[in-house]
Amino acid sequence: MIIKSFELKKKKLKDNKYFLLNGSNEGLIEETIEEILKPILAKNIYNYEESDILKNIEDFKENLLNKSFFENEKLIIIKRISDKFFKIIEELVSKNIEDLSIILVASNLDKRSKIRVFFEKEKNTTCVPFYEDNAQALSFLAKKFLKDKNINISQQLINIIIERAKGDRINLKNELQKIESFSENKKNIQSKNVVCLSGEGGLEMNIQELATILHHQIPIKIFIYNNGGYLTIKQTQQLGFKSRIMGSDYDSGLSFPNYKLISKSHNIRYFKISETKKIKHTISKILKINKPVICELILDNEQEQMPKAINRRTPNGKSIPTTFEDMYPFLPRNELKSNML
Repeated sequence: MIIKSFELKKKKLKDNKYFLLNGSNEGLIEETIEEILKPILAKNIYNYEESDILKNIEDFKENLLNKSFFENEKLIIIKRISDKFFKIIEELVSKNIEDLSIILVASNLDKRSKIRVFFEKEKNTTCVPFYEDNAQALSFLAKKFLKDKNINISQQLINIIIERAKGDRINLKNELQKIESFSENKKNIQSKNVVCLSGEGGLEMNIQELATILHHQIPIKIFIYNNGGYLTIKQTQQLGFKSRIMGSDYDSGLSFPNYKLISKSHNIRYFKISETKKIKHTISKILKINKPVICELILDNEQEQMPKAINRRTPNGKSIPTTFEDMYPFLPRNELKSNML
């Protein structure tokens, strides 16, 4: 059967054992699991990825059917679900194992998905769709958070935070936590306190927002890290493609506008910092201005970024993905292994 997410708190779910949480709203899915389902389903919780189970399907089923999980009232949470799991869950539901509840988490399963259709039609299974939060829902969450924390900010800033959240309450929560940290010693945050740090490449992706700043006269401070191009891409090409540089700096076909003229055309004050001398004084001066400001920071075009995640190349030229703990510059294999837990 299908239950809407906001109905879960109103339903008596003790008799429901099998849930499919499907949709793009990861934040609401996590909240639902933590605040609604876990408290009523079980205390003994096991988390899986679908891919882990598919590698050892028979072992997984045998452990469940033979009750080799020692605790009673078990809750199995399986994420990144696809139709590959259909036969397994169909069998488990049909056997209706005692003291076992299962939550499957999927991202936007198609309407014709076997597993989605199964959970929607079966009487003893529950399918819950999770759609993206709209601006109104995010605004309500933001205002409640700020009220609970006794933090005062303008509606204008709330709108900016909601826009940055991009329909995801996880992003919203991250932004609100930044606000909370920033406001530890002050309970009133104004637009003049907002600072944007961006590379010149990233700024070009959103440069139309300068018109928004111009129109509303938002006193935001924008610091542009000018390193002569897409430095991350450039260094990836240097390390992974034998320095065959393309479209990542001026010499390889990439140009950027004059930010002093860009600032002038938007009626925004402009500063330029090209040396460390008096940098603290200049930044302090900028932060005290109650108007929009663009400050261009001129950096070393060849400053190496490290550590960084890149593929390793074998002697025959094959590219091999690395793990997050194995970053460039690469440690000797024995040293990496000795530092692993």
